[in-house]
Amino acid sequence: MNPETFPHQAALLEYAEAHDLVYAWEGTRSFEKRSRTLSPEQFQIVTVHTRRQSRNDCLIGYSINLVPGYADSRNLVVSGSSPR
Repeated sequence: MNPETFPHQAALLEYAEAHDLVYAWEGTRSFEKRSRTLSPEQFQIVTVHTRRQSRNDCLIGYSINLVPGYADSRNLVVSGSSPR
């Protein structure tokens, strides 16, 4: 099971890269779409602490993101890329 809390964004990025995961930021279309359409077994909501606040991110297995219909990754962060 994945950790439920990350002390900072870099820790989430490192964890995602090490475990072949992608993540979507709360408040993005990608986050809303995946949290609404994927089953609870296919993603995990985690808390990430930032300088100003804590926020939720959605961790998703990379292979799940490749399923047709989930390829829209405008707000999805993959392997160290910056959010768009």
